[in-house]
Amino acid sequence: MAMIRMPSEAAPAGRVGSGGPIPAPRMRASSRNPGIRALQRIWTAIRSNRKATWGAGLLVLICLVAIFPWVIARDNPTAMIAPGLCC
Repeated sequence: MAMIRMPSEAAPAGRVGSGGPIPAPRMRASSRNPGIRALQRIWTAIRSNRKATWGAGLLVLICLVAIFPWVIARDNPTAMIAPGLCC
């Protein structure tokens, strides 16, 4: 939305072409989408707080372990370890 200058806000007499409407400031692509802006605010809040940064890091680590469990546990989970000790 462009703003129009009021007569009391007129530019100094020496300027050429300064009496028209003021162009609207260019908006970043992320400022148009409120979801992206909300994620940016959350990310800024996490980065600014040391405890939140550690908590987010641990959460990411736990999620990665849950997504890729075979990286840590390579053995068959149903294999019999000691067949003679079971009932």
